[in-house]
Amino acid sequence: MASDRIQNFAQIETALNTISGRIQRLGMVYKEVTGRTPTDDMLIDELIAAASVLTAAATALKSVAYDPTPPPEDPEAP
Repeated sequence: MASDRIQNFAQIETALNTISGRIQRLGMVYKEVTGRTPTDDMLIDELIAAASVLTAAATALKSVAYDPTPPPEDPEAP
């Protein structure tokens, strides 16, 4: 099970690194190539909102208590 958790964290880190790189590239594009448009600003606002949701979800993980669900009762058991 530990490897499953590690694999999940690794996949999340990979995705976050990809996102971070793309944000940096957009910053370079806005600075060196072309200015932001109203559509860009709207998309940036959506990105900020999504990041806030992810931050809240990640923070909530710290409050999850280990409490496994018991297996269902076997109706055939005596």
